[in-house]
Amino acid sequence: MSPQDKVARHTSPTVFVVDDDAAVRKAVRLMLLTAGHEVETFSSAKEFLAVHDSARPGCLVCDVRMPGMDGLELLRQLIDLKTTLPVVMLTAHGDITMAVGAMKIGAVEFLEKPADPETLRRKVAEALAKNEQHRADSNEQAEIRHLLTTLTTREREVLEYLVDGKEARTIARILGTSHNTVRVQRVSLMKKMRADNIADLVNMMNQIGLTNQE
Repeated sequence: MSPQDKVARHTSPTVFVVDDDAAVRKAVRLMLLTAGHEVETFSSAKEFLAVHDSARPGCLVCDVRMPGMDGLELLRQLIDLKTTLPVVMLTAHGDITMAVGAMKIGAVEFLEKPADPETLRRKVAEALAKNEQHRADSNEQAEIRHLLTTLTTREREVLEYLVDGKEARTIARILGTSHNTVRVQRVSLMKKMRADNIADLVNMMNQIGLTNQE
């Protein structure tokens, strides 16, 4: 495998299937391969956790009831690890209560065994899309936070007042400086933040959950 192939392998979305039943693993793998997904299978939760890398995009298809660590405990472990991997639970009829409990603590869906192929493919596609969107949002938030670090202390103060809806003259009075100085700082900080207008700044601050400080 070339270095490029290795990079692609770790950046392409992967469906991780965890089930102690070899026949189920094989069936689910084939269902998902036919939809063009990359699939990796594991016979236990511990086996999966041993190689789990939160940087890898994808989703998890997991049995609820397994010997040793069950699906609920695996989900709790992933939550503790702060993973963003969406989890689709597979359950036998008698495990519905457990599956509902799994959804309450973070699973995105549960399907009864044997899973209908089309339903499974659709739910997996939705889980992968959810993971992709979350990663895109996280990357954008990280970029915004990085851009904030390029601002001077005074530019950061001006930014906070601008986002709060205050005009340059008002900001100048609050900060004890001139109107022209604030205007220059506004132009500079908007350039650094790559914002075209105040609305862009407001949206950026909302994305990273920052509130203005008076």
